[in-house]
Amino acid sequence: MPALKLIVQVFVDDVEASYSPIIRRVNVTEDQSSTIQQAADNNTTSFHQLASATMGTAQAAILTFDQALNFKFNNASYLPMNANGVLVIFGADIAAGASTNITVNNPAASTAANIAGTVAGT
Repeated sequence: MPALKLIVQVFVDDVEASYSPIIRRVNVTEDQSSTIQQAADNNTTSFHQLASATMGTAQAAILTFDQALNFKFNNASYLPMNANGVLVIFGADIAAGASTNITVNNPAASTAANIAGTVAGT
């Protein structure tokens, strides 16, 4: 059974926070790492299944991207993210169905976005 381990160190003004590091582990049955290009949608309404999020229940997602993107989880309201952002979800139960667990929209008029990371679950 694959396991993902996440270690996050948090610093404020170069001083490590009192609650840092944060260390978590989640056991999953499936993990998919990928680097994809998401074409520009030129709107904020066209959402597409994230290629690496095809499992029935997503429990973890660690994604980086170079363009501003919108993400939906469980087909709910979207979360706008800035370019060069990092999205970390760990210990979740995103189970709307493989095609709508995690979807993405690239609102840019013409610039494709590069998305890299891992999605894992059962």
